[in-house]
Amino acid sequence: MIGSDGRISRFAGSESKCSCLEESCSCFDEEHVLAATTKLSTISSITVSQDGLLHICDQGNLRIRSVTASLPQLNNRSEYEIHSPESQEIYVFNRHGHHTFTKNTISGKDTYVFTYNSNTSYGKLSTVTDAAGNKIYILRDYSNQVNTIENTQGGKCRLEMSRMMMLQSFTTPSNFKTVFDYHGSTGLLRSKEDSTGLSYIYNFDEYGRLTESVTPSGQVIRLAYNLSLKGASVTITRDDKDPVSLLIKGSDVTARIGSTEERITQHP
Repeated sequence: MIGSDGRISRFAGSESKCSCLEESCSCFDEEHVLAATTKLSTISSITVSQDGLLHICDQGNLRIRSVTASLPQLNNRSEYEIHSPESQEIYVFNRHGHHTFTKNTISGKDTYVFTYNSNTSYGKLSTVTDAAGNKIYILRDYSNQVNTIENTQGGKCRLEMSRMMMLQSFTTPSNFKTVFDYHGSTGLLRSKEDSTGLSYIYNFDEYGRLTESVTPSGQVIRLAYNLSLKGASVTITRDDKDPVSLLIKGSDVTARIGSTEERITQHP
């Protein structure tokens, strides 16, 4: 598999020196094994189905192998735990698939606690509480659509949702309102306008990437993308000013403005 940084990594299959012609061949294991350690003989074709599964035709073993993601098992509390080494957090889900806790793996304390209005698969988010005890309430109308977000100080933000469940407007406790418009049913933002009359316009390419933005001052910001062996690059142009280019390869980010170049390395 080739990543956006141009590096090749193993996704599935390990080298096998067996010819797979002997009766004693043990390359095929009926047990479910890790894709990266599965012995494959002669790969004649690969394909990806609509459900996102990778299928490998192993002609030498006369079998088609499918690569699937391994799902976590329920613990003794009937919960699923997803570990994130990067953020040092554990995401806890109940048997209905609702995110109920986010825990810090070092302290073991809850970072966020989520509650729902029903302990069923149809339950909707009702409260979010952080580690300091701050809580927000998500209030809904008769159709279960969110219409208000309230904090513990009594501040209320009002929301209006479309039939496509897209946010149409957001009003703060100080009555500052922002209205949103979208590109059809894509969910991509076409424009937003606030109470002061300031508006922004957005355009996207066929891949859903932002390509152009017009600010309230009339400034046009354009973005161009490229993916090559050098890495993933984004070029940002503001009106007729010198473009800013960002080249991302692995943990290295190179920013270039005109003849000036700056390199930043992100350490895990």
